[in-house]
Amino acid sequence: MSEDELLTVLSTMVEPLEDGHILIITGEQNGQLTGYSPGRSPAWAEAEDDLAGIIINTYLTEDIIPFAQGGLVYSQLSDGIGYLNITRMEDFSEDGSDQEALADVLPRINTLLNNASLEALIIDIRFNGGGTDENSAQIASYFTDTARTVYTKSV
Repeated sequence: MSEDELLTVLSTMVEPLEDGHILIITGEQNGQLTGYSPGRSPAWAEAEDDLAGIIINTYLTEDIIPFAQGGLVYSQLSDGIGYLNITRMEDFSEDGSDQEALADVLPRINTLLNNASLEALIIDIRFNGGGTDENSAQIASYFTDTARTVYTKSV
């Protein structure tokens, strides 16, 4: 199978996903990567603002507290139920020091959660636009004492 034929097969497989995160790179031409990407958000993403408004206006009972440039947002749904919306896994700081920003923000969120005497916490990542694996792992590790492999990559 040629590279062009493989690209056609793979593109046909991933196109229905309508996921702009997908990029199949086949090379470089005139300094630009060549390949395939659906290049658009999935259909559900168009309703993101409407659904966020419904959550905010209907379910949240406390003021919304943004952290890390709005990348993490906390509120409560009712007594004893916290709500943490993680809207992205990058751009938590103006200067690109996401790891340091998270190291500062996560303990503050933890203090807030402990002071709220929560029975449950909803972590909402439905409309998360993505980001780096390192940031995702740093956030996830804050909610468990058990070490886990969260991603592997090979070249």
